[in-house]
Amino acid sequence: MNKRRKALYVYISVFIFGMIGFSSLFYFLLHKNSAIITEATVTIVDKEIESEFPGLHLQTVSEENSLYTISMSIPKHENENLNDLFEKWVDQEKQSFMKTMENEKHTLTENNMAHLNIKFETVKVNENLYSIVLTADQYIGDKQKQTNVQPFMFDINDGKTMGLEDIFNVDDSFTTEVTEAIQQSIAQDEGLKGEINESKLNDKLTDVNELKIALKEKSLHVYFDQHEIASSQYGHVDIEVPLNKLEQYLKENITLLVKKEQDKKAAKEKPKKKKKEKSKSKKDKKQKYIALTFDDGPSPEITPRVLNTLHEYDVKATFFMLGSRVDYYPSIAKQVADEGHEIANHSLWHPDLTKLSYKQIEKQFEETTEKLENATGYTPTLIRPPYGAFNKNVEAFAEKGEYAIVLWTVDSLDWKAPNKQFVYQRVIDGVTDGSIILMHDIHEVTADALPEIMETLVKEGYQFVTVSELLELLEEKGPGPIYGKM
Repeated sequence: MNKRRKALYVYISVFIFGMIGFSSLFYFLLHKNSAIITEATVTIVDKEIESEFPGLHLQTVSEENSLYTISMSIPKHENENLNDLFEKWVDQEKQSFMKTMENEKHTLTENNMAHLNIKFETVKVNENLYSIVLTADQYIGDKQKQTNVQPFMFDINDGKTMGLEDIFNVDDSFTTEVTEAIQQSIAQDEGLKGEINESKLNDKLTDVNELKIALKEKSLHVYFDQHEIASSQYGHVDIEVPLNKLEQYLKENITLLVKKEQDKKAAKEKPKKKKKEKSKSKKDKKQKYIALTFDDGPSPEITPRVLNTLHEYDVKATFFMLGSRVDYYPSIAKQVADEGHEIANHSLWHPDLTKLSYKQIEKQFEETTEKLENATGYTPTLIRPPYGAFNKNVEAFAEKGEYAIVLWTVDSLDWKAPNKQFVYQRVIDGVTDGSIILMHDIHEVTADALPEIMETLVKEGYQFVTVSELLELLEEKGPGPIYGKM
């Protein structure tokens, strides 16, 4: 009898624990995506580091897991009230993104991930008046779900925000002038005019004080979110109104300051620099050559650490820089060039170029080239599309501008690396003769891993060259795209 009872107890226990295990597995599978969405690796770099703009700092935040990525460049100001406005908008966009993922979670996979990209543009209108334009792009896989824009105008000294009535004398005449200028700008844009919902536009123009605006050096920009006045396929709308159409309405102190700043810029204008001639390589082609590349900088914390390691091994690398970061840290960009490294173009704000028009792609690279010329004296001949994403428009721009599109053969995945050993192993396992290695000089783990990477590659007999030198050795010519030796 006791044996039967014991056997019965065993069967019952196995059954109960089996049901618990099955229930747990079923619950996990049912809520798999929801659980993953709440777990992420977060990296913050360049927090509260002084920049070229007084009182302004740059913070970069990255979050990632197997189903989504978040990449945010966020402005920080020493004035807490202004800072709170930035943070409130960013938090709002993150919440919107999480809601989008919740609605789309049944579609999310490692091959169809969600992405949130928040970036900003800083414009110095004059010594005191600045404009910052924040943009948030949401994607599910390749599909753009939403783009929102939020401009801020403020006094750099005290952080006080400014509106339309602080800049212009707003009356009925001004309202009419602005409204007509916006409508005229739309009518002249062949790609936009057929996408506009006239009823929605007219509703938005009933009160010009409610428009989202940013004053730049020579124009007033009016912004509308995606879906707000145009078809969803078009994305967000940025309408440019030439300042000379509104100059008579500018308040006197603003007029003088804007004119003074423009005169100052005109006086500094120099003839366009010529691209540096590529030096003829005298390398021994029997050797094993590789090119190290670093994207997304410059960073005032990480880039100098990378440079120190490269100097220790007497190695020259290629740095694909973002124009928006060069704006903030031109001295670091100059340091890279002064130490003999190759300067290359990685776009202005790191957008997915396949989502942009040809004109927007042109702006991304040409404005970055100008910033690189001003900071380093070097005119780049190489471009790298963010995310490695390119299309016919990117190829057409490269061919017209005599650039080479450069991608990579080894991806270190340092942007999501859990530790320096992961980065080290990715590079060492993937490298071969003719490789172009992708890293980023904005992540601490990259700077941590680089000394050991260099030591191993030197021991294995690799010779280090810039990308331009490698292309010459591989006899690669034209706009590309070029990956290195596969």
